[in-house]
Amino acid sequence: MLYVAAGGGGVYALLGDHRGNSVVRFTPVGRRSGSWRVPGGGRLAADSSGCWVSARDRLVHIDRSGRLSSIDGIGLGDLSAAEGSVWIAQERSIVRVDEHSGAATRLTVAPLHLGGFQHDLTVGDGALWTLDALRRSIQRRAIATGRVERSARLPDIPDAVVARPNGIWVGIGATHQVLRLNPRTLRTELAVTVS
Repeated sequence: MLYVAAGGGGVYALLGDHRGNSVVRFTPVGRRSGSWRVPGGGRLAADSSGCWVSARDRLVHIDRSGRLSSIDGIGLGDLSAAEGSVWIAQERSIVRVDEHSGAATRLTVAPLHLGGFQHDLTVGDGALWTLDALRRSIQRRAIATGRVERSARLPDIPDAVVARPNGIWVGIGATHQVLRLNPRTLRTELAVTVS
């Protein structure tokens, strides 16, 4: 199992094996309700419209009824679905795809220094949030432009980020910590050591 996400139509799991990658959808009570082959699929997110899969050379959408569509030319990248769009982090850009029209907008940014097989991007509190593995930091970015509005150093290389109404949560594997940051100041409000 590579990723799991919940959204419109159910719970989606991205699986990888010797036959290639596929997405399986389950109902909230665990009944399988669909399955799709997604060659090269590497990241997954879900929203009210269904499931989004980032693949090598395209973005795949599985809508609530199970129909597949794709947008070519958007490479593999971490993704987050929120605020009516899906956001894909690329090396030097963040791509925003409107979930209703499928229109893609590319926000050109300085190199992101993403961490590889991590959750480097999230959307919430009216902003984009990216992790920088090289600088061991988190950035709050303007949702319209991708420009950095604020940045903060973290104790070590960040591995995952998620935005919630009570704060921005960051996981740091090397120190076994989960941090809750204030979305305005980026100060750590809570540090939990998990071991």
